[in-house]
Amino acid sequence: MTLEVYRYLEGQDKCTDYFQIEPGDYRTLVNVNPQDKEEVIVLHCREDNKLSVAYTIHPWTILYEGDPPQVLYDKNDIENRALLIKPGAEEIIKVRERFGRDFQMFKYRLCHR
Repeated sequence: MTLEVYRYLEGQDKCTDYFQIEPGDYRTLVNVNPQDKEEVIVLHCREDNKLSVAYTIHPWTILYEGDPPQVLYDKNDIENRALLIKPGAEEIIKVRERFGRDFQMFKYRLCHR
């Protein structure tokens, strides 16, 4: 199974971006919160295909594509502040992204297929 991610500009139905995350991989997005602090949202597809997760890590945590996240799971294998997406389910998250000096809101539709 893979995690399919569709990106839409807030208020519109036209998809502006699409990507897949294969089992074992992840991708990061940057959300700018109302206090103008950047938060890292990690989209992760587990290798065991049990579920996919999306969550916000503390803003000072910096992740780069290709490097493994440091705090995906605690000792009980429970996702840290995770949004659980079961196989076949869909979830929507909203992200405030920086565009030059302005911001735009996007919604990401996450589908575990």
